[in-house]
Amino acid sequence: MSKSISVTLTNDEYENFKKEADGLGLTLGKLARMRLMSDTSFEETYDRLKHLASIAPPSIPFTVMSLFDEDDWRNNFDTGLKLSLGRTFYNYVRGNKMTSVVITKKNSSNVQQYQRDVLRPIRFKIKQWINYKDTEPKIDYLGNQSIFDDFRKQNDWDCVLTDGDLHADTIVSMKFLLRQVIYYLADGKIIWNNTSYIPSMKDKDFWPFLNYLLDNIEILLPPNNPIVDKLSQLFELSLTRANVMILPARSLQERGAAPWYDYIPAFLSEILKLNKSRFRYKFDSTEEVIDFIKNQHLETFFIGEEISYDNIIDIHETQDVEKNFEQGKALNLSKIIDSYIDILKVRSKYF
Repeated sequence: MSKSISVTLTNDEYENFKKEADGLGLTLGKLARMRLMSDTSFEETYDRLKHLASIAPPSIPFTVMSLFDEDDWRNNFDTGLKLSLGRTFYNYVRGNKMTSVVITKKNSSNVQQYQRDVLRPIRFKIKQWINYKDTEPKIDYLGNQSIFDDFRKQNDWDCVLTDGDLHADTIVSMKFLLRQVIYYLADGKIIWNNTSYIPSMKDKDFWPFLNYLLDNIEILLPPNNPIVDKLSQLFELSLTRANVMILPARSLQERGAAPWYDYIPAFLSEILKLNKSRFRYKFDSTEEVIDFIKNQHLETFFIGEEISYDNIIDIHETQDVEKNFEQGKALNLSKIIDSYIDILKVRSKYF
């Protein structure tokens, strides 16, 4: 015999609870039961399901059941869990919460099938960039800051993911990695507008190239290439709150300019330096810097999560954490992408 419990929430409590449920792809009732019973089994299995879907072989139909070991599914998943996983994952994908997976037709057993589209998260992000550039206000910034701020609140993805917080900033620069992968796969030989093109760190040189990239994406980023597959997984994570931090001051968004180019180890090195630092002035003490790093869950950028200048991970292997890249030196892109995937997966547990 089952019993029902009625709970009254304030409007704010309801909105926060609904936001959490939507983020997980769960119904309000399912999340309420999980919280009430302190039951994490569904959440753990569901996280496993999403991970398996994110690395499923491209362009091959799959079902929720087919992602798991057959014996495990048969012996360790009760009917209620199976139905909840199927319904929740369907709503998650339908709500475009997993851009690399699309819903396809049901199989002969009337079971819903899905398919992983490696290039879809990359296309999604490129279209965001193009749309932002095309629709941003075409007026002078000085004297019209509020207009630009309102636009950014509604259209900048970092702001969208943080309820319009203008202090929001990207952690891993996908534009930088996209440039590097394209150049690497083309062996440095990209022909665009009848001339040789090198993806540049300067945005003004890169924006016009994006439309060409969209039209020729399967040539420049072959979906069956292992490094493109990894890049897709990182793009998927980059579209989530895990790739956004809240800065203590908007002026720190200058970290996107030369010579840092959004390279997070370079930024961390700057705020941890005691002297001659470009960004340290926004912090009154080392303790305040460490509190910021902990509050934003950036410990994963340090060896053993021990916060100090000397422990900053040299992700791009430049032998100097203050350098994003070294001119003329090839980056170990596969290793770099793996590192960022691991870091964002850890951060995703907090958001």
